[in-house]
Amino acid sequence: VNTVSYLAIQKMAIIINETTFHTDEESMCVVLKPADTESILQVSSSLERSPCLSKKEWDSFFNDSGAITVDPSIIKEKIFQGGLEDNIRRDVWKYLLNYYPWNSTREQRSQ
Repeated sequence: VNTVSYLAIQKMAIIINETTFHTDEESMCVVLKPADTESILQVSSSLERSPCLSKKEWDSFFNDSGAITVDPSIIKEKIFQGGLEDNIRRDVWKYLLNYYPWNSTREQRSQ
C-alpha cells in the first residue's frame, strides 16, 4: 500500500464512528472493524424483512407481450427488502444485471 492510499484509508477509518484500523502488511489487506459490534448486531437484528418476491408476484409484473409493467425501482426495493424465491433467481438477475432491458418484450429478449 503506498503512502497516499494508506493515508486515505486511515482518514476513512477515522470518519467511521468508533472504528479500529488495522492493515495486514503481508497481504496488503485493510480491515475496518467497528469498535462496538454489539450495537451493530442489535440494529441489524431489529430490522424486519419483507416476504421475498415470489414467482406468482414476479409473473404478475408482465403484460401480454412479456414486458414488465411495474417501475423497476419498486421491484428492486421489494427484492432488497425480502430477497427472491430460488425458482426465479435466474430470470430476475438477468434484469438486475441489465442483461435484459426492463422494458423489453418477450420477442425482443428471444432475438
